[in-house]
Amino acid sequence: MSNFQIFILLVSICWTTQLYGQPDLSDKELYAIRNKRASQVDFYRSMNSYRLPSTLNSITNKRWHQNGYEKKKFILDGDLNIPISIKLPEVGKYLQTLLVIPRFQFRIFSNDDQFPYGIGDTSNPVRTPSAMPGAAYFMTHERLWDDSHSANYNRKWNWYWGVYAYHHSNGQDGNELDTTNAGVVRVNLYNGNFGEQVVIEPTIGGRYLFNFKHRNLDPKDADIGEVIKEKSGAAKILQWQLSYEFRPNDWTNSTFDRFNIYGKRRLRSMISFSYLKQVQELLFDGSGYALVSEESLYERWRFTLRMGFITDRNYNVGNINALESVGRFDLSKRLNTELFLNFIPEWSKNFGFYGSFGYIASDEYNIYFQDRYWSAEIGVSFAFYDQPAWQEIDLIEYGIE
Repeated sequence: MSNFQIFILLVSICWTTQLYGQPDLSDKELYAIRNKRASQVDFYRSMNSYRLPSTLNSITNKRWHQNGYEKKKFILDGDLNIPISIKLPEVGKYLQTLLVIPRFQFRIFSNDDQFPYGIGDTSNPVRTPSAMPGAAYFMTHERLWDDSHSANYNRKWNWYWGVYAYHHSNGQDGNELDTTNAGVVRVNLYNGNFGEQVVIEPTIGGRYLFNFKHRNLDPKDADIGEVIKEKSGAAKILQWQLSYEFRPNDWTNSTFDRFNIYGKRRLRSMISFSYLKQVQELLFDGSGYALVSEESLYERWRFTLRMGFITDRNYNVGNINALESVGRFDLSKRLNTELFLNFIPEWSKNFGFYGSFGYIASDEYNIYFQDRYWSAEIGVSFAFYDQPAWQEIDLIEYGIE
């Protein structure tokens, strides 16, 4: 081989090494890219759980009214509240996501001729639902959010901010005020038309990631070819949210605004605690265990406390011709507070059971906003819970038939 050929060969080796053997990114830079991508996906998924799950109960609801008529149990009481997430591309160092929220509340009443409004409390067959369609936009900085599905997350406190806006109407066609009784003018709770053009809710929130707890695997006895699920760890997440809800003057209900009988401004808060179990699937092949699926976290329990407080300086309750002014710190007429417990079975991905207990000073459904009562419910819930997608396997691949 001539010197020239040797020279060409050396140049080719060096060039090939530069192209394929020397990465342009260091391990630290590759890790940063991977971590940012994981955080973006986690932020997108986590914002789904910022809403309460959809709930549905039948007969298993009870209300103890503090004023007015004691209504019968609802035959069906539902709150459809499932966000549709749209993952937006990051902007520089900022992560963002958009939620479209087609929320509807619906109730089937127990027919009650004694209900003191209209022709009685009837559904015929189902009353118009209370529609609250809206959208929410959330954003965070990459340094303020870490992937909760990694056992090696660096940041325990995560933060985000955003805004939620929605329309609220009940689709009824009666007058807002009921004047059927001589000398008494009151809110028409039977079929009064109610609507708020736009409700705006700026929001700040975050979560705390507790230390991840690993567990040594101790597989139970299994038959050959049997796939078992083993707990390999657990995670706990505390989420919180604080928001201020207001209705622009030009877009609010003018009748209620004139008499100051509807809270236009509310301070809202939510705190939630979730317990997630980490599970992996193992296959017993006769002599040992083979890993079938990667370790995955799924949500098992969720406790949520939600509160809302009317902050209007001038706020009244009662009949229009005998309005009662409410004190600035009168919790009995300004505060809503509810505690929810959700249990998600291991075999379920979007289905769970729930129970709730709380005090309601202003009911969101339709026009019952001054219907103060204690409430208890038991039913089923639906949401995008944090559940793994278990993998189907072909046992023949493992030589087992």
